[in-house]
Amino acid sequence: MASRLRLASLRSCAKDIQEVARLLAEQAAAFRPSALLWLTDAPHAEPIAAAMSALGPSVGGVTRAGLIGGGRECSGGVRAERSSCSAVALAIALPDGASATAF
Repeated sequence: MASRLRLASLRSCAKDIQEVARLLAEQAAAFRPSALLWLTDAPHAEPIAAAMSALGPSVGGVTRAGLIGGGRECSGGVRAERSSCSAVALAIALPDGASATAF
């Protein structure tokens, strides 16, 4: 049976960016990704960047346009009006023997 590319949409939401990073990293680690693409609405993404890069190749950043992932959607807008921050990630698991090249 041929191996297949697997994808998972992950989401984390908490009042503290450290907790957002921890929760997202737990979900991603359980998936065992080959690579991660992530976005957050938090103004300081360093904790998420560190957590995701500790799991393997990752790329991400801050968005103010809203988030869609993990089965939910979060509208963008003024962060001061909200009491929590969120992050989403696309976890990618390559089949055995496969490789990927960044472009």
